[in-house]
Amino acid sequence: MKSIKFSILGSDGYTCQVPRIKEGIENLSHILSEESPDLIYSNDPTGYKKAMVLKKKFPHAYLILNFLDVPWHFPNADKQTRLLAEHFLAKADAITVISFKVKKDLTKFLDKKIVVIYNPIKDELFTAEKGKGAFLNGERIYCSFKDNVNDMIILNSRSETRRGLWKPYCNHFMELRPIGSVAYKLGLTAAGKADIFASLRPKNEWDICAGNCIINEAGGKLIDLSGNQRLYNQKNSLIESGLIAGNKDAVDKTFIILTS
Repeated sequence: MKSIKFSILGSDGYTCQVPRIKEGIENLSHILSEESPDLIYSNDPTGYKKAMVLKKKFPHAYLILNFLDVPWHFPNADKQTRLLAEHFLAKADAITVISFKVKKDLTKFLDKKIVVIYNPIKDELFTAEKGKGAFLNGERIYCSFKDNVNDMIILNSRSETRRGLWKPYCNHFMELRPIGSVAYKLGLTAAGKADIFASLRPKNEWDICAGNCIINEAGGKLIDLSGNQRLYNQKNSLIESGLIAGNKDAVDKTFIILTS
């Protein structure tokens, strides 16, 4: 596995997240460095300014800024958040948030629809921005399509496979390939590494929202097993009917098989 140079910024106290993030990166044999990093990450606003300095010095680095929350209980919270959005968040390559509530609050100040899925073990970085395409390690990606479902590779759940839920469909597809992580399966499907991602069991919307955007930007779509596309930030975040994602025609053909 190729080592990646990370610059991790933000509050560095004992009770903060940054020390644990750094420890995890080193445990994966990656490098912590502020000299020509591949990825710059600031966990909170205390590191934003230095992150921007590093990004200016090393423009090839991918800049991710984490936004913790809008401090509504502070005086001038609107003004402070607007300044953060204008001077820092709008200039990031990607923004991460800790919950859908924070995301919803932040959209009042910023409309930057960028998502990221990263698998450090295989050094695979899936990214997308609404209206600007999907990418794997900087290369444009697209969903694949085969005319015959018998030629398709389906990425499905290991737990669903162990329970025998996929046995009725074994003869419909070329291969049922169980893999962990819903987000990663969506990224692989968007990159054409498989033809379809499908799940027969409920999933929470936070597990799929980034992957849904990447699938869409790769020319595909994601629907539930009722045939509906997902609308996010619902009061009930659980998608109970299961999911199918991939090339639009491939999704339609898979939908018929899984719901017949």
